[in-house]
Amino acid sequence: MTSAPPSRRRRRGLNSGETAVEFALVGVVLFTLLFGIIGAALLMWTQNALQEAASRTARCVAIGSTECATPASYAAGLVSGFTFAGLGNAATVAVSTGATCSGDATSTGTITASYQIVKITSAFWANGLLPSPLSGITLSATACYPISAS
Repeated sequence: MTSAPPSRRRRRGLNSGETAVEFALVGVVLFTLLFGIIGAALLMWTQNALQEAASRTARCVAIGSTECATPASYAAGLVSGFTFAGLGNAATVAVSTGATCSGDATSTGTITASYQIVKITSAFWANGLLPSPLSGITLSATACYPISAS
């Protein structure tokens, strides 16, 4: 059995920094993808919370419930409950009554009814934490519910 040439024997002990360099190259891409996926998931979660709060607020106002005597505060409370406290505030909620709502047409024509329309607008709460493609985003959710004839 022959032994390895002297140059190869010396090289075996000198490759300890290779792993760190490889991780530095691959780690940048890995962590960028990881944080991008987490940021996109948080964005979708927040959008879903705004949409659910808008839907519940529109229904509550349309049926005339006493729970939502002040719809803006009711919606802000729902948003805070679904996400983080302080995310939704009353200034970002617009409540109106309209004659039409998107998607209310039938095959015979437009349905004439009165709708309670709620629109919630909020800046994405993680704007300062995420890189530029995901920062500076304003989320918006709109929901409508037919007003009950009582």
